[in-house]
Amino acid sequence: MPEPTEPEPTETSPQPESSSNRATDDNEPHVGRNGRVIVDTLTWRVLSVRQASELGSDFSIEKPDGVYVVVKARVTNGKDESVTINSDIAELEVAGDSYATDSDGTTAVQFSWDEEVFFLKDLGPNVSTEGTFVFDVPRSALSQRMEICFGELGFGSTKGCIRLH
Repeated sequence: MPEPTEPEPTETSPQPESSSNRATDDNEPHVGRNGRVIVDTLTWRVLSVRQASELGSDFSIEKPDGVYVVVKARVTNGKDESVTINSDIAELEVAGDSYATDSDGTTAVQFSWDEEVFFLKDLGPNVSTEGTFVFDVPRSALSQRMEICFGELGFGSTKGCIRLH
């Protein structure tokens, strides 16, 4: 007796792709706080989120214009070659506004030696690492829905987003 087979999808049958956590030209995933997104060959997961009114150490203290949102993330390289990750691979989206990483806050974290940042970080094949992203946002943004969105390696517009609260 032949084994049952799945019917071939038709153009009218709904596809579960929109619920996928893999970013493509046709799918921009938005997952919950404990979810993961895959953009290019990189799998991202948020480990922690905190707010700060200043960052740094005794040598250099930086204060934001608003408030710092500090996101610690884990990334795994699924590519068969090394990639270089920079902090500009992520942005914070709040109520339709996009915030780039804050260079002063990132530098303060980097030189405080408390946390790693994603600054020209080389990541080999099938290797994971953790790092911190720092954003300077107005206090009013803290009560809004926030998502960190990870972009493609290079210059593409594909992205995947993880809700922070």
